[in-house]
Amino acid sequence: MSESRIEFLPGRTLAQGLTRLCFAAAAALTGETGAMKRFFPLVAFLAVAAAQADGNPLVGTAWQLNAIQSMDDAQGTTRVAEPDRFTLEFGRDGRAVLRLDCNRGTARWQATPAADGNSGRIEFGPIAGTRALCPPPHLDERIVRDLGYVRGYLLRDGTLHLSLMADGGIYEWRPRAAAAQVLGDPAQPLAGHVLGQAVHTRDAEELRFYVLRVLTDRFAAAEGITVAKAEIDAFVASTAVALAGERAEAAERLDTLKRELVVGKLPAERKAQVKREIASAEQLIADLAPATGADAGEERQARADVAAAFIRQWKINGALQRQYGGRIIFQQAGPEPLDATRRFLEAAEAASDFAIADPALAEPFWSYYRDDARHSFYQPGSRAEKAAFTAPPWGAR
Repeated sequence: MSESRIEFLPGRTLAQGLTRLCFAAAAALTGETGAMKRFFPLVAFLAVAAAQADGNPLVGTAWQLNAIQSMDDAQGTTRVAEPDRFTLEFGRDGRAVLRLDCNRGTARWQATPAADGNSGRIEFGPIAGTRALCPPPHLDERIVRDLGYVRGYLLRDGTLHLSLMADGGIYEWRPRAAAAQVLGDPAQPLAGHVLGQAVHTRDAEELRFYVLRVLTDRFAAAEGITVAKAEIDAFVASTAVALAGERAEAAERLDTLKRELVVGKLPAERKAQVKREIASAEQLIADLAPATGADAGEERQARADVAAAFIRQWKINGALQRQYGGRIIFQQAGPEPLDATRRFLEAAEAASDFAIADPALAEPFWSYYRDDARHSFYQPGSRAEKAAFTAPPWGAR
């Protein structure tokens, strides 16, 4: 999966906060700080998506547009004559699927529920889709224009209200019978199905991600896997230690580079390289600095969300290992039960819980589990292997 998977994260603060938190989360699990950097984009996406799916009441729901309320008395309320021609589905993968009259589209979405569980903040990314000219009154054009200004949601009496910023208006949506959810980009070819949901992609890794996401969600529910507040608090404390260590290492490196720049004459090429490394170290120190003021509360919540996602995945991996057994591999985000996951997927495929529709994706889909040369394995029977899923690694810090 490419780095663009996290493009829907709104705002500089949250994106930078997740950078810091995912560095620290991996360090808490593995004891390695610097090695995490190249793995951040995928881990950040997994963490946010898992946290959103677990705690947001909009996930998996489908709606049809009933009315548009304008704060301008001259416009008043616009009733939608054919609500089923304007629909909105919130996917578990952070993607919203829309029907806008004669057009179709998708957009990234991110929501933060409020304490009451029925309202919160929500934002949509740009809509990617068709641009056909629909018949009047051209509500599709109005929705495309307004969606980027949506900032809040409220669930009340079975109705979803999406409010625009600066009291710009309210979109009122009523529930509809959800069609089979589409995972991935509907504009891409059909890659497979998982538990009745279609997956559209050209990428075997993305297909594997969606298949595992849906199947392990069901597995976690069946196993009764939950995350306790005490576990989240312990993880957050551990990541704070890792963040401090990462920042201290960067500061030490910065001092070394500055001394090299001051002491003696450097060749022009080396001098330019040192200046680039100094800029990188300074940026890393700034990125790893704790949030202050109004941003601190947002970072605290992000820390808890990331912690919950990592802990939940560690528990899922442990449950898979106990049930299916086999070898375990090293990963920057913690131990991974390679053979157990493969056996889990093979059993699901045999039970028709998922199927690969594109034959060209079958070999790369399975090669991750069947090509040993790609992985570093725990020594079978070693103390480290036995402890991989018995003692929470973040508890040791």
